[in-house]
Amino acid sequence: MNYKLALFYTHIPSIIQKIRPSKPFLFYQNRSIFHSQRRFSSRRKLKVILQSTLKYWTNPSTPISTPELIIVDTSFEIFRAYHALKDAFKSRESRGLSTHIALPAIYGFLHSIKRILTHLATDTKFHPIVFTFEGDSTKVPSHRTLLYSDYKATRKQAPEGVTEAFPIVKRLCTALGFRVVQMDGFEADDVIGMLSRMAIECGANATIVSPDKDFLQLLEPNRVRIVKVSKTKNQAYDYFYAEEFSESYGGLKPAQFADILALIGDVSDNVPGVKGIGEKTAVKLIQQYGNIEKLLNDLENLKGMKLREKIQENREVLEMSKKLVLISDNLPLDECNVSWKSVQRSEMDVDLVMDILNEVRIGTKVTTEFTDFLKSTRRNENLKNDKIVGL
Repeated sequence: MNYKLALFYTHIPSIIQKIRPSKPFLFYQNRSIFHSQRRFSSRRKLKVILQSTLKYWTNPSTPISTPELIIVDTSFEIFRAYHALKDAFKSRESRGLSTHIALPAIYGFLHSIKRILTHLATDTKFHPIVFTFEGDSTKVPSHRTLLYSDYKATRKQAPEGVTEAFPIVKRLCTALGFRVVQMDGFEADDVIGMLSRMAIECGANATIVSPDKDFLQLLEPNRVRIVKVSKTKNQAYDYFYAEEFSESYGGLKPAQFADILALIGDVSDNVPGVKGIGEKTAVKLIQQYGNIEKLLNDLENLKGMKLREKIQENREVLEMSKKLVLISDNLPLDECNVSWKSVQRSEMDVDLVMDILNEVRIGTKVTTEFTDFLKSTRRNENLKNDKIVGL
């Protein structure tokens, strides 16, 4: 028995390499684990080795062989940066130092870019980055606003430091060589949905950088994941996958999250939903019926008179809520000029970057360090796009 197990141990690396060749299998680094478990049975030894190796093998920070589009929810990054640093820069003003009103947001945004390049997109030819923005609602109102005039009506007006930062960040991203995508009449959520679909159609994966729960409906097994900045000091990002969603929501698919949101509503976007229905009840209903449409078609057979009456009274509101929370991924790619080639990082305009950062008085030392960092990431990119099959 021990002889057979020993043979099996020696074949594990070749088996894993065939399954996923881009993941180096560190079997021999686990020999110390094997030797330290002498008091356990052979079966226990095998279990320890496999657990240790698979922990490395499935680590999301290790390289993957499929190209991946990094899609950034720029609005959130700007808001997060501003609120995290505004107090620190107030103390700077109190010392008589000159500051730009958008400086906290811009300074924090630079750190966001460095974090993305360090942990998610070490090679932007293999992992291109796209920064998404809201369309100009003054030119063309979004279809959600036309559908429901009170959509997002309860949101407070953004601080001046945030509104001033948006055009500066857009110019900065373009000067850095990153693709900026927005479309009038559509929100950034829809643009992110479109980019995720584009990546999948090109044979690539997609990573959405945002903590917004609305994007859970875009998750796809082994294709689309969501990351958000981690609160843990030794970890840059927390990763969320479709499999975790199904475990958390009783086996439902991520696409069904829009039906859950339609039932419970969304306070942040002022989506009404059905009053009195919480997440647990919503999950049970979608588990039973699959979606809102089937629920409404078979409403007369729903058990629970009070629940049935609530839904019947809010039937039209529920149908509208589904349209409000559903992220549209069928935006015309041609109108946005979006393709795999178009999202590749172009050359950085160093002089323009320096001018923009000097404009917000960010400091020569920080500006130089940041531009040097970006130049170093460019030098380290050796993978050519023509080697990526199918793109």
